[in-house]
Amino acid sequence: MAQAAIQAVEEQRLTILPEFHRATWSRWLENIRDWCISRQLWWGHRIPAWRYIDADSGSEQWIVARNAEQAREKAPEAYRDTLQQDEDVLDTWFSSGLFPFSVFGWPDEATKNEELDAFYPTTLLETGHDILFFWVARMVMLGIELTGSLPFSIVYLHAIVRDKYGRKMSKSLGNVIDPLEVIEGASLEQLHAKLLAGNLDPREIEKAKKMQRIEYGEHGIPECGTDALRFGLLAYTLQGRDINLDVARVVAYRHFCNKLWNAVRFALGLLQVEREAPVQLTSAGMSIETNRLDGSGTTNKRTAVALEDRWIRSRLADCATRCNRALSQYEFADAVQALHHFWLYELCDIYLEAIKPRVYGTDASSVSVTAPGSADAARQVLLECLDEGLRLLHPMMPYVTEELYQRLPLPTRAESIMIASYPEGGPRDAPAETLVQEAMLVIHGIRSLRTLYQVRKAARPQVWIVGGQQDYASLVRTLALCDRVHIQSEPPPEANQCGVQLVAPKISVYLHLVGLVDVQVERAKLRVKLTEAERAAQRSREQLQGYDERVPAAVRERCMQHLERSEQEITQLSEALERLTQWG
Repeated sequence: MAQAAIQAVEEQRLTILPEFHRATWSRWLENIRDWCISRQLWWGHRIPAWRYIDADSGSEQWIVARNAEQAREKAPEAYRDTLQQDEDVLDTWFSSGLFPFSVFGWPDEATKNEELDAFYPTTLLETGHDILFFWVARMVMLGIELTGSLPFSIVYLHAIVRDKYGRKMSKSLGNVIDPLEVIEGASLEQLHAKLLAGNLDPREIEKAKKMQRIEYGEHGIPECGTDALRFGLLAYTLQGRDINLDVARVVAYRHFCNKLWNAVRFALGLLQVEREAPVQLTSAGMSIETNRLDGSGTTNKRTAVALEDRWIRSRLADCATRCNRALSQYEFADAVQALHHFWLYELCDIYLEAIKPRVYGTDASSVSVTAPGSADAARQVLLECLDEGLRLLHPMMPYVTEELYQRLPLPTRAESIMIASYPEGGPRDAPAETLVQEAMLVIHGIRSLRTLYQVRKAARPQVWIVGGQQDYASLVRTLALCDRVHIQSEPPPEANQCGVQLVAPKISVYLHLVGLVDVQVERAKLRVKLTEAERAAQRSREQLQGYDERVPAAVRERCMQHLERSEQEITQLSEALERLTQWG
């Protein structure tokens, strides 16, 4: 039986995921021993064996039958009235091993078993890796032996949840995490009261209270909601065998839910829907007013597609492709990461900000804004992103996505997002992605210069991009909060009045600073920062000189990295100070 189970995995008729558990499977079954299946318990399936004492030999004789009536038929006539059934019960794992087919009436073969034929074997079993041998292997062995087929073709083994330090959860440690307390929230007093309701020793209770106060603070566990907990646990599946659950990380995904809700609320405003009777919704502390679209918010006009529209569609297609691949391969953490990155860092941080001038009509100088129907095109692309993005996210966050999906101004929609089609992805727009990636390097460079020279947020400086491309000038102007963006091949005549940063091997950014900074004040600030950077560099040099061969390589590497960062900061600050000095 064990050999048949090993062969099923080796021949890939049975798939065990994650694959590193195959080694455990083989190790257990290759070294299998005889199994005593009887237990002396008050509950369980009583062993179907009856005994009697042979009068001639005085020996104990056993009869195995399906029931008492069959046992009487098998027994010698003289002993039929004295049969006694064994008082032991079957091992729980033996009874559980019969589960896949016994629930359909097996072994009753009197009539055709339609349920067994329809539902056995199944496809997927999901369970914990700690009972891989105790339950999974025995279901496989008994299934092959008694029915001639595997009970399932895929086994997905989930991780075991521990506390954030990797310790097994224990009442005495005070580190037990109740999912309901994470979903609904629990004050520190409620957590303490739960300890008192148990049977712990008073000394253990005080120890557990102290641990709870350290872990959750004076306010206890904040309300996170079901979606945030599910999303967090799926993100943790990357760890493999164990999940070291930190409630703070689940709280972070609650903030992501809030971000998602607020982003869709803001996006619905950009879609400029007509307001009929507002609908007030509340969910996990969030509120939103929305209206249905009468169709006027969509467009079928043929118009030039702006760079940011091409880019976000490409990123959405890539996100859908990654999600489908991850879900089909049971790599749930990869799907979580793809969706989290798309919603937070691509749709919200870049695309929503990029289309504001087009939708509001506040940026007449933008090339993309002057294109016919560009505002309608932006709304249409935004609606596509919201629709497909929510459908992609729904398996991980079912509640908030259903709420938001029902408020989208779609021309047609499924009755529920649960039965809406799951996006499959499509071809990517590589040129658009390359352009926006380069544009983001430029934007980050401009933001760094603004921070370095303490340029006011309300200020709109001129920018020269040497070696850049005109295709992303409008995007840079919007996201970097600039006045005019000049794309050219040579440094500008005003170069000595600019902050300069190299953002790529052949691309430099010149930020015009005259009139935007107080030279004397900023020069004093730069001198202070330069002094601090020089001191930090000197400390790192002294530490490196004092290290001997006993100091771990990782420690020396960290110190070298600190020194390199300090030296880069010194170079940058020195150049900035020199420029300010040239201005007087």
